[in-house]
Amino acid sequence: RGALRQTFRPEFLGRLDLVACFRQLDEQALIAVAEKFLGQLAMRSRRAGVELKLPPELAASLCSCDKQGGARQLRRAVQERVEGPLAQYLLEQESCSCVQCALVDDRLQFV
Repeated sequence: RGALRQTFRPEFLGRLDLVACFRQLDEQALIAVAEKFLGQLAMRSRRAGVELKLPPELAASLCSCDKQGGARQLRRAVQERVEGPLAQYLLEQESCSCVQCALVDDRLQFV
């Protein structure tokens, strides 16, 4: 709360009904969030008719990028490092019902 008082004017703080303070997520929590995001991606892929097989170490690899950014930064990492390349791979295929992924030098490769 002291940091808020140093950063914002009292007039602004007086307009707030509630201030919620959060602790930084630890590594296990970040991995759990990454696994959730990857599970949601796999489910969306399944609904689109594509079975997505991701390596089990992918969640931990995504978390090693930026621990300070929390879940939002992790969501961006999933989009940039998994969803984008996956979409590009699927666009290049004539038909694809199963995509196997592997981590090679910390980068995702599709088969």
